[in-house]
Amino acid sequence: MKSSLFTLPIAIAAIISSLCSCQKEAPLQASAPPSAVHPFKINLVADSWIRYNWSTPCDPQDTHFGECPNTGHPDTHIVYVSTLQDALSPADLDCHCTIKIYLVANNSDSQISDSPIMFMGNELRASVMQSNVQLTYTSAASTLPFSSLNIRVVGE
Repeated sequence: MKSSLFTLPIAIAAIISSLCSCQKEAPLQASAPPSAVHPFKINLVADSWIRYNWSTPCDPQDTHFGECPNTGHPDTHIVYVSTLQDALSPADLDCHCTIKIYLVANNSDSQISDSPIMFMGNELRASVMQSNVQLTYTSAASTLPFSSLNIRVVGE
């Protein structure tokens, strides 16, 4: 009995000592996560085009890359514009990435967003205007040489 009375206070002291020696860890400070890149890929079809020429001049406020035809001269180039309305979501526009636009033709992608490319003998280019993707095809032909274009928009 004497030994259990002696060991009980030692056991209690050991338990109290071990509990007091534990320190709480400081909580982790929450920090704002770095802006993560939100890559995306969207396939589109440009099949609706508006034709601007000397008899139906374009609005200089519209982005046609300064290619509005001179009014009154029938031999000027014709500008065809296709606007893909709301092609990009707010998340796509806030992707913290570079948005590039490609023409998909003949099993290959050709970037058309940084500078124009020659396509079917004429210039084709694209840009992002708010949530829209706008394509411009400059030609002297009275009709488009294609009915639609496959477009890929990539955020990377």
